[in-house]
Amino acid sequence: MLSHLIKQPIQTKNKIPMFFGSFSKTPMRRKDREITDLIEIGGIINKCDTVRVAFPQDREGFPYILPMSFAYDGKNFYLHSSKDGRKMEILKHSPVKVGFELDTDHELVVGKAGCDWGFKYSSVIGVGYAQLVNDENEVQKGLNLIMKNYDPNPKKSYEFKPRKLKSTRVWKIEIFDIKGKSNVK
Repeated sequence: MLSHLIKQPIQTKNKIPMFFGSFSKTPMRRKDREITDLIEIGGIINKCDTVRVAFPQDREGFPYILPMSFAYDGKNFYLHSSKDGRKMEILKHSPVKVGFELDTDHELVVGKAGCDWGFKYSSVIGVGYAQLVNDENEVQKGLNLIMKNYDPNPKKSYEFKPRKLKSTRVWKIEIFDIKGKSNVK
């Protein structure tokens, strides 16, 4: 389904090329845990309920990391938030370079000695460009995808009250690069 994206640049709306599997010049130390197959990465994402987004430095000079509800369409993460706040201050300058992380399949592995302990998990990391969504159709698409991601009985589409829409911002992360890691076997 998405495997055609792996080594081909994709032109996004902002003419930002997307290269999957190449953002880090440092190879993954544990090659036996690395996941590059986009379908497998999508499977991990679909099991996650939170994406953590790392923004660049805020006005105080610190990185800013937020856990967020999300939807994933195979190329983008869609997110929503209030129209005010720290992240909106940062997103005013969009597109903004961000990092993201998701993880699932957590299992503590108990050992006999302290350094024998471990943790099983599956995770996805990547980088992309966060930007505000201004097109009304894409706003509706993003909100519908987010609802479908969490609704145990997803509908074809959802109704959103105009009053709520006025106080909500939808934004997305156009994925520049993404990779996975797992030690769950």
